[in-house]
Amino acid sequence: MTGQEKKPFKWEFHPRKEFQEWVKSEFPELKTHAARGESYRNLVDRINEVQEAAMSVLNIVMKNSDARIREYYSDDLQNLQASYRARDVVTYAKHLDAFVDAIEWE
Repeated sequence: MTGQEKKPFKWEFHPRKEFQEWVKSEFPELKTHAARGESYRNLVDRINEVQEAAMSVLNIVMKNSDARIREYYSDDLQNLQASYRARDVVTYAKHLDAFVDAIEWE
């Protein structure tokens, strides 16, 4: 993300879609690093911010969605929490990438 200003995540209308767009904008090489099992410096530097944003979106999903949508995202919630707690950034990148894909496929 050389030369670009870091943008904090703030949603206005559609938290999942806006989170997906934010991750793709702020971490454009996420998919590549996740697929290769490599550490991603931009994600390492901002993992707390990303986790806070992901959890805020997933909490909205869990509180305001029907059972089918809650079930659809339950693995994403558990996987992101576990890899974040373990401080396993490589695995976290894979789970974050999977969450972004899940939003796109929903």
